[in-house]
Amino acid sequence: MRLTFMMKYMGCKHLQLLPIVALTLLIINSCGDMVADEDNPEDLLQQYGHEYHVWAKNAGSWSVCVDPTSDGYTWVGSSSHTQNFNFVSPNSWLIVTEPRNFAFVDAVEDGVSIFQSFNNICNTSNPGAVNGLPPDGDFAWVGTEHARGQRGFMEISSFNNNLIVHINGGAYYFDD
Repeated sequence: MRLTFMMKYMGCKHLQLLPIVALTLLIINSCGDMVADEDNPEDLLQQYGHEYHVWAKNAGSWSVCVDPTSDGYTWVGSSSHTQNFNFVSPNSWLIVTEPRNFAFVDAVEDGVSIFQSFNNICNTSNPGAVNGLPPDGDFAWVGTEHARGQRGFMEISSFNNNLIVHINGGAYYFDD
């Protein structure tokens, strides 16, 4: 019906534009899949990434699910892979993911090869996979799929100047 309308009102001289119009409509319809599906972890990773941030502080208490800067933490660094972080005389470390971003933390190790346990969590699933265990493929999902609009947190008390965050890279759905 649309083709008949176009032929009748556009005239034969404009029919050479018909393939271009058809191709344009085809592209517009197929690009709907390019928008991130908030229910698909792979789409979220492609759109928002899987970077996590490490913060540390020397003293004080920790409040659940707030901005680390308001609790006196100092930003130490960011990564999307297993990384070693250094901070002078910490008593607390915080692993944070931003909203719609998540990291699969396999283990957390201090500078003397002792695997750490978390003290507090927020928006993190399966935290027991990290508790004092070496990297084994099982992971805590920091920044879970259940509360994507919030940060994910994992707080660890350690007085060592080094912290190694082991990421389960095999759990990601694509390789960047």
